[in-house]
Amino acid sequence: MQITIPDNLRVQTRAASAGFASVEEYVRYLAEQDLSSPENAGQADRVEAQLPYADWKKLFDDFVTKLQAGNPNADFSRESIYSERMTQLNPHTDAH
Repeated sequence: MQITIPDNLRVQTRAASAGFASVEEYVRYLAEQDLSSPENAGQADRVEAQLPYADWKKLFDDFVTKLQAGNPNADFSRESIYSERMTQLNPHTDAH
């Protein structure tokens, strides 16, 4: 495999500064570090285990149909949202 790295990254200088004998060793080291980092652990396994889109879509649609719309305890009425403002505008009525 060949990789083209832009000159502005100064990889050769960085490799030498880090004590590597070649750019190839330095890039290999960086790639191995990236793949072994906790954030990336298991990424290769997950990519291989992904479902085909049609199967994922079916599972997702099944999941969505089981959800209940909205929060049954939520009160989005104007009085609820603007209770303080409603009281200021009309102090003779109780907005609660």
